[in-house]
Amino acid sequence: MSEFVVWGIPPNEEHETVLYTLATTLEEAKKVSELLVIKHGVTKAHIQVIDFNNDLAQMWQNPALISRK
Repeated sequence: MSEFVVWGIPPNEEHETVLYTLATTLEEAKKVSELLVIKHGVTKAHIQVIDFNNDLAQMWQNPALISRK
């Protein structure tokens, strides 16, 4: 099971924040990310994939387990 978190910098903001967490597939997260950039002016949008099949404690010890799309 994976979670797809869309991050980015909203218009008139300086820091990135979580923008969307309801995507159930990577493809859906990519569409949402593109929409946020094109229609809402979000910058530096990216998707974090969290794979709950991996031990989350090890994720912090091994950055290779953190995927950014």
